[in-house]
This record gives sequence, structure tokens and C-alpha cells, in this order.
Amino acid sequence: MAVQGNNVLIRGSLPIGSDSNFVYDQILAFVTTKLPSINFTNSTLIDVSVIGNMKTGEWKQLKQELTAFNLANTAIPYDSWPPYTVGYKATLLGSQVSGHASRFCWWPFQGFKSWWSQDQKIKQYFTNEGYNGEKGGYNFDGLVDQLDFLLKDESYPKIIYYHCTFGKDRTGALTFGWLVKHGGYSKTDALAKVDSVSIPNDDYSGMINDYFTWLFP
Repeated sequence: MAVQGNNVLIRGSLPIGSDSNFVYDQILAFVTTKLPSINFTNSTLIDVSVIGNMKTGEWKQLKQELTAFNLANTAIPYDSWPPYTVGYKATLLGSQVSGHASRFCWWPFQGFKSWWSQDQKIKQYFTNEGYNGEKGGYNFDGLVDQLDFLLKDESYPKIIYYHCTFGKDRTGALTFGWLVKHGGYSKTDALAKVDSVSIPNDDYSGMINDYFTWLFP
């Protein structure tokens, strides 16, 4: 959790309950308990989802989020993976969830194998330069910056909730990225912070190391 003024940045898992509804009240109760000095009454919830679409087998979960925000399937390129192959650009969508001011941002990414070339890792995963003829990339580094922008933008109070399916692998990597680039954490302290919640799998642990090496050569 990170705080800037009346903004708070928190990680988690898929925010859809067993009843298929968005767990707005649970998120609000959590931040209210952790930060009783902040009045979240007029806060806008920003749901930053990094889960995949139908090509990665997570379409059911992603569709639940879209439904919760009253967004059509066509709000995102749900029939193509990865989304950058269709020139996808992440934006804030929707206006409400569970009757409260909220926005939805879909910015998916995935891990890579350690033996892949550094050129591919940089151009296809860390940036949006494009690799081997692709139009762009996952731009993981851009997502790290986007979280920081939302946190530091004090034009309106917000709860920024970023998540993957289980709040472990992709979310852990993203947490590490923000901590070392914008949070002032050393690599060791950032890893300890990430691992204290849940240790990412090998693909994302490798991604963490490669991202740090690229960011701080």
C-alpha cells in the first residue's frame, strides 16, 4: 500500500466475489481500516486489471469485470491476444461500479522465459517498441509509470486497486516495479516487500530481476 495525499495504491486479487459481483465494499472497508485518517467518501475507485482475455483462458473473469462496469465486450480487444497486436492503448473506461464513482483500466502483460533474448524482453515486454514485426509491446514499464501517475495525480481523490487473478505473480512483479522505480526501495527491500505477501513464480521472479537490471544498468 502507498499513499499520496488522499490517494491510495493497493494490490489485490480479482475483485469479483462468489456472487459474481464487484467487491467494492470489501475494498473500501480495507482501506478505511488501514487509513482511518482519510475520508474516502468522495474517492473514485480505479480498477487496474492486468489479467488476460479469452486467448489466455481468463475471459470469464475479465468479462465479469466488464459487466460490473457496465461495459460491452467490445470495450477491449477481447478476441485477440496479446492486445498490442491490434494497436491497443489502455484508457480509463466506465464511470461507476456498484453505484460508486469508478473507472476501469485494462493493461495486461505476461512473464517471459529467462533464456529469451534481452532485445525481445525490452521491446516486447518492458516497452512498446515492437519486436519481430509486432506493432508494439506490453509496455510493463509504462504501466509502472501509469500507477505512479494515478497515485500522484491529486486532481481528485482515488483508490487505485491493481490486480491479476490471484494477486501473486503479475501483481507481485508490478508491485516490485513501482517500489524500485518510484517508491525509493532497494532491490532487496522491494523483493522482501513483494515476497511477504506472496512469492511470484519463476517466470515473474526472473522478469523482476531482468527489469531491475534494465532499469538500473
